[in-house]
Amino acid sequence: MSLSALKESLRQAFATEIAERLPRIEALADTAADTAAYTDLEAVRRDVHTLASSACVVEELEIARLARAVEDDLLGGPHAELVVTLRAFLTPPAATQPVATQPVATPPAATGSMPTRSTP
Repeated sequence: MSLSALKESLRQAFATEIAERLPRIEALADTAADTAAYTDLEAVRRDVHTLASSACVVEELEIARLARAVEDDLLGGPHAELVVTLRAFLTPPAATQPVATQPVATPPAATGSMPTRSTP
């Protein structure tokens, strides 16, 4: 297996891991202001810990940073920012469309003769 194929395989596994863990993180983000409404904090702590470690493996350092911040402060961390970043990872980039190029107009040729240098 080539290195690029291995990296792609790891990124796909990471995407699967995000998809499995994201609902619990979203639930915490939705109820972070009301801690009594959310009781499974230890499961979310494990989720964000695992995602932070996995993010480092696939070189997604922003996800790792946010996940560690949430792990360190489950009730006050950047939940919403982590959720947005995880969703963005799962959303494939828009297909690039070829851009139609217009021919570059060349300036019209100058009329008349080129100035000549006078010699003393």
